[in-house]
Amino acid sequence: MKKTFLFLFMCLIVFSLAEARSLDISIDKNEVSANSEITISYNIQFDEVQSFSYKVGVKGNNVDVVLLDRNVTSDSESGQITWNTKNYPAGEYEAYVFISPSTYWPSSKFNILPYMDFNISETALDVFVYGKSATNSIKIDNTGNVPIFVSISPRGLKSEASIVPLTMNLSVNHSSSVLLSIEKPENNYNATLTFDISWENMSHTVEIPMEVYNPHVNITAKNLTIEKTNESQIVKGTIFNNGNVPRDLTLVFHLSSGDKQAKLKLSPNKSFELNNTFPLNESVKSLEIKYIGSDGKEKSIVKNFGLVSSLNFIPNKRALYYLGGLVLIVLIVYILLKLRKKRFSNEKIDLKKLNRTLGR
Repeated sequence: MKKTFLFLFMCLIVFSLAEARSLDISIDKNEVSANSEITISYNIQFDEVQSFSYKVGVKGNNVDVVLLDRNVTSDSESGQITWNTKNYPAGEYEAYVFISPSTYWPSSKFNILPYMDFNISETALDVFVYGKSATNSIKIDNTGNVPIFVSISPRGLKSEASIVPLTMNLSVNHSSSVLLSIEKPENNYNATLTFDISWENMSHTVEIPMEVYNPHVNITAKNLTIEKTNESQIVKGTIFNNGNVPRDLTLVFHLSSGDKQAKLKLSPNKSFELNNTFPLNESVKSLEIKYIGSDGKEKSIVKNFGLVSSLNFIPNKRALYYLGGLVLIVLIVYILLKLRKKRFSNEKIDLKKLNRTLGR
C-alpha cells in the first residue's frame, strides 16, 4: 500500500511539470565522512524547448545550500556537481532539483558521518602577574562537524583565581573564549588547566601546563663593543638575565642605512653572547636592548658606539695610506700659510721704522 501511494505521488509530481518528460537526481554514495566530497548527478528532459528556472542543492540538518541556480531556454538540462562536506554538521541529507515555481524532486538520503574535533589557542601558558592580578584569554574553536560540550578545571593553583566560564556548549563552526584571572603569588609556581571535550559517547581531555610568575626582572649587558676585521665588523658583548622570569628581548641595531632587529628569549640565570656581523660600509651608531620590566612596562638598555664605527668606511691599508697623505698635505699647507703671515707681519714692522727714519 505504501509503495503504491509513493508511486502515485511521484507520478503526480512528474505530471505537474510543464510538459516534462523526465526528471532525475542521484548521488554516488550513501555515507560520506567529514571533509570529503559527494557527487550529485541530475537530468531534466522536456518534450519541447521552453524557458524555465531550476536549482540544484543539498538539504538537511537545518541546512539548505544551493549549489546551482539557472534560468535557461532548452528542452533538457543535465550535469554533475561535486559538494564538499567540510564545515557542515553531521546527520542525514538529500540532494534535490527544484523547478520553479513548485516542483521539488529529491534524491535518496545520505549521511555525513560524525567527527569531533577542536582547537585550543594555547598549548602552554606563561602568566606574568605584574600588578595585583593578570588575565589571560584562551580561545576554543569547534573544528569538527558535531556540537561539543567543554568543561574547564584547574589543578595546582597557589593563588586566588577565577575561570569564566567553567563550561560551554559550542555549535559546529563556532568558537568561544575562556578568561583566566590570577592574583599575584608570593613565589613562582606550576599549575595545570584541564579541558574535557565531549559529544555523545566521544570524549577527549587536554591538559595545558601553566607557569605563574611574580616577576622580578633584572637584565644587564656588559662589554658591548665593535670588533673590525678586513671584511666586516662584529658587535660583541654579553647579555645577562639575573631575574626570576624568562624574558623576550628585542635587539635593535641602529645603522646608517636604517634599523635592523633580532629577537631572543633568555631564561632566568642565563646569558647570551652577542656576535652580530655587519658590512664595513655600515655605520653602527648604537644598540638598543628592549624588554618588559617588573612593572609590565617596556625598558631598554642603550649602548652608543659614537664615532668609532663611523670610520668603518675605510676598507683597507691602502685607503689608510691615502688618508694619511691627505692629512700631511693639509698640515704642510697650514704651516706655509702661517710662515707667510709671519713674514708679511715682519715686513710691515720694517716699513714703519723706515718711515720714522725719514721723518715721515
